[in-house]
Amino acid sequence: MERTGRIHKLLIALLFAVAMFALSAVEADAAAPVAVDSGTTQWNNGLEYIVGSDVTIDSPVEVNGSVRLTFMKGAKLTAEHGIHVPDGAKLRIEGTGALIDKADSGNAGIGAAGKDTGGSVIICKNTASNVTVTAQGGYGAAGIGGSHSKDYYGSVEIGGGRVIAIGGGGAAGIGSGYGCDCYGSITISGGTVSASSSLNNAGNGGTGIGSGATGSLYSSITIRGGEVTAEGGAHSAGIGSGYMANASGATINISGGTVTATGKDDAAGIGGGEEGDWPFYDG
Repeated sequence: MERTGRIHKLLIALLFAVAMFALSAVEADAAAPVAVDSGTTQWNNGLEYIVGSDVTIDSPVEVNGSVRLTFMKGAKLTAEHGIHVPDGAKLRIEGTGALIDKADSGNAGIGAAGKDTGGSVIICKNTASNVTVTAQGGYGAAGIGGSHSKDYYGSVEIGGGRVIAIGGGGAAGIGSGYGCDCYGSITISGGTVSASSSLNNAGNGGTGIGSGATGSLYSSITIRGGEVTAEGGAHSAGIGSGYMANASGATINISGGTVTATGKDDAAGIGGGEEGDWPFYDG
């Protein structure tokens, strides 16, 4: 019996040693946060990227998988050529600082580029976060959302902070690009959001939130809180669809917050663009 007891104790000790070795290996392999510098252009799956000072990146940034971008107090990141969040990728932005982003022609400030349909962008989901995000799309592309080349199927979620989104050349401030339909979801539950569109070569603008010029809206737009100002470009709705497009397939639900939506020319403040349809909205 005594021998059996010693063997039992030895087995327990051995199992404990193996467990501790495995735990230490996991801890050693756990990825440490990555400090962002001017050469940090590939943001890889499962990692947290920390902006701790004023940094300028002069090349396009690529988000690979699920990534968290955290700002230390007072830090600023300037992305001179956009942040590409492709199909299946997710970018979550938290902390207290400032992101200034401007994309190349045809690409969203934050979101899709080229012929992809866009991933997921989350801004200040943590209520303690207060990042100021300024995102300007390249010609024909959204400030946050879709590119000029493909319909937008991604998602945008804003829970706080301050967001200024400007669509380039007929694109939506938040939503799809010029000539592209918007199928993605847009949810705002807090913060201060200003979304607008600049004119394309034909003199038409996109919506503040929704689809670009000549692009229809088939997605859901939900506003549950925050202070939202959405201004459409020429002939486009403030929230809804662009010029010569419709919003009949969309769901627009406003249940909280303060919303100011202005359409231009004969477009609705909330609803369809000029020469498009004019549906009612929920709210």
